[in-house]
Amino acid sequence: MQFLRIAFGAAPPGSRIAGGDLTAVVADHCHGARARIDWPKLGETERAEAKLAFLVLMCLEAALPFGGEIAVSRDAGGWQFAAAAERMRDLGTLWDTVAGHAPAAGIGPPLVQFALAPDAARRLGRPLTVDTAPGHITVRF
Repeated sequence: MQFLRIAFGAAPPGSRIAGGDLTAVVADHCHGARARIDWPKLGETERAEAKLAFLVLMCLEAALPFGGEIAVSRDAGGWQFAAAAERMRDLGTLWDTVAGHAPAAGIGPPLVQFALAPDAARRLGRPLTVDTAPGHITVRF
């Protein structure tokens, strides 16, 4: 539940989350999930960044209904999410929406993260980039 509170909740300017708390939330979220998430050890993180990171994870999880791996990393240049799986769900233009190249019209509740992620990125002033290839998706911000 905490994962969803961060992903969909308010992220007031200046609010932060301890790195250990984020790791615990991701571990709890992954318990029993099909996709394995390799989450880095982080220090304190802005809540708005954590919100965007969790929305991106939800987008990638939607593409991996049969399982797979998501490797997350963060450095001075930003965040990177690399997903890999033998079988991925074709999400069509939703990745264009995430990258800001297509409108969010018609996105229903089960995939609302695809509409919310670009908005969260705009609020941070950080563009999202998406690279897709068969069996791989990489998202950066």
